[in-house]
Amino acid sequence: MIKICADNLPNKTFLTVEEMKSIVKTAHSYNLTITAHCVTNQSALNAIEAGVDGIEHGFNLADSTLVKMAEKEVFLVPTENSKWYMNRYAKLAGYDESELDWINNYMTKMEQRLSKSIKTGVTIVSGSDNYTDINTTRGKSSKDMFTYYFEAGMKPLDILQSSTYISAVQLNKENNIGYIRPKANADIIAVKGDIKNDFINTINNIIFVMKDGKTYVNKTN
Repeated sequence: MIKICADNLPNKTFLTVEEMKSIVKTAHSYNLTITAHCVTNQSALNAIEAGVDGIEHGFNLADSTLVKMAEKEVFLVPTENSKWYMNRYAKLAGYDESELDWINNYMTKMEQRLSKSIKTGVTIVSGSDNYTDINTTRGKSSKDMFTYYFEAGMKPLDILQSSTYISAVQLNKENNIGYIRPKANADIIAVKGDIKNDFINTINNIIFVMKDGKTYVNKTN
């Protein structure tokens, strides 16, 4: 996969449609998936016109842009976390309690965007974008992303597919990763609980982990 920056806020730099078309043509000639980092809606529109496969972040996507993404089968990687995560991050970053109102407004906007994306028919590919340090492991930080998806109204089984099979398909890796089948990588986890009706608690109750056929956690006995 190749990721490009359609825009680069707060720097006032961006790629033109013509530049991105050239990149897309070259990437696709090597059978590579190409995604575009987009903060503004205009940069997302430009990237879609250029033929990218996916939009990363897309914080300010307009409803009409989501329609275009669905029509052209351009996937979205929403890179948000739960309200708990955002509050913790803000406090570690030095915000006062009186300065945290923006978090609720931001989360409401992002939840509405994800909900609209799903209703419009945009393919959702999970991605955490977790490069910040909130004094926890990278794995726990990335897993918190599932809570955001769930809080935004995404169904549990859709969340799991976006994190496994759907992601693999978009990377042209569906024969190797993303689901359980002969000759695929033996990367498997098992959770204990009710995944449909108690998603958050269940997804955090991991009882089995296998990577490349080697068992690292086994609490099934």
